[in-house]
Amino acid sequence: MNIKKRIQNEDGFMGPTHAVSAIAFYLLLALFFKDFLISLGISNSLPILVVSSIVIAGAALIPDLDNTTSTAMSVLGIFGKLVSNVMRAIAEIVYSLTKSKYDDSNSNPHRGFWHTILAGIILGIIIKLSLNLEMNLPIKIFTIEKLNDLFAFVWVFFTIQLAMSALFNSFVKKSKNSILGKLSLSLLGIIISSVLIYFNNDYSWIPISISLGYIFHIIGDAMTVKGVPLLFPIPFKGKRWFNHRIMKIHAGSSLEKMFIFPLFVTIIIICLVLLFFN
Repeated sequence: MNIKKRIQNEDGFMGPTHAVSAIAFYLLLALFFKDFLISLGISNSLPILVVSSIVIAGAALIPDLDNTTSTAMSVLGIFGKLVSNVMRAIAEIVYSLTKSKYDDSNSNPHRGFWHTILAGIILGIIIKLSLNLEMNLPIKIFTIEKLNDLFAFVWVFFTIQLAMSALFNSFVKKSKNSILGKLSLSLLGIIISSVLIYFNNDYSWIPISISLGYIFHIIGDAMTVKGVPLLFPIPFKGKRWFNHRIMKIHAGSSLEKMFIFPLFVTIIIICLVLLFFN
């Protein structure tokens, strides 16, 4: 395979790397820019940081729902396929409406619109709007009384499922092979989500956490050889869909597995220790 073709076929970081890198970036923010996080509505207390880190890890897999072979899509089953098809269709439409004469005539739904910082911001706004819907539900579901409570649960459950698929990849793959395993994963997600919602009924942290996790994914993919249209719709060299590259790491390579992934895990451990004693 020649170099040009190899670069075109490069995928992004693996799911686990995206998850741990998002947590690492987030904890670094908490350690060195705590006032910034507080201004966004996220408490700097260690329990809240740990809780929101799980959501951020799951959110870091959302952009890859535009990839038909991604971990994120497979773990969500039929729902994942539906979301993936919708995201790919939207990506195609956005590309066709916004491409310049310098952009390629044909788009690739994977690593298109959903791999931009703008998409992460828009998703955060949509989530924020859904959490402002305070109409009463016809029936009370445990502690869920209003529509925004239900949306909060759904968003957190969704990201928890994705986080488990990335952080406990082997266990999740084995569990998915049996009905009992699938039920166990769902029940675990329901329990964790319910606890998070019950003890954090101020939902302002949810859209911020998901947007941050999403954007951390985009930054991570910008570190790979293929890059991403990071700054769309801002044109660069005449292209609106210019793939920006912060670094040129080959995704799935031994560098990612033996150095990048352990590096992010180390950063997480160091940050947690420093935050604990801070």
